[in-house]
Amino acid sequence: MDKFKIFVVVAIVVLTLAIGGGVFLVFTMLNSDTTENGAPPVPVEYRPDKMETHSLDEIMMSNLVSFDGKTHVIRIGIAFGVDLSSKEYSDFMDAFENRQVIFKSKILEHLRQQEYEMLLLPDAKEKLAIEIKDIIHEEFRWVQNPIYQVYFSEFLVQ
Repeated sequence: MDKFKIFVVVAIVVLTLAIGGGVFLVFTMLNSDTTENGAPPVPVEYRPDKMETHSLDEIMMSNLVSFDGKTHVIRIGIAFGVDLSSKEYSDFMDAFENRQVIFKSKILEHLRQQEYEMLLLPDAKEKLAIEIKDIIHEEFRWVQNPIYQVYFSEFLVQ
């Protein structure tokens, strides 16, 4: 009878370990950051259903920091793609209509700190658009940023 009790205890321990290992394996596979072919999943980017664009009323121009001893400038026209379904849409429109000077001031302040050499890189335009979006969001401290995208109607670096 002692052998039977030992066999039952060992069987219960083995079954418990097997079930625990199986549960761990299933949860690990469900929570993994890879797809079936081993590649990381492609993030689903939010795209607003309804969007409007609003342009700043002037083309902006600023000097750039340069290490070659020459004077360089950037000339840009900016438009904002705004998500109409955003809870902050009306706050954005109020700020855009009544405080465009703040938008321009913050953007020009940022442009003056840009390096000429960095703006010549292939992805410079995209990075600058993200930085401008973040600057405006930080200034107005919206809960949900209503600016979906920053567009350039003109982008010249000389």
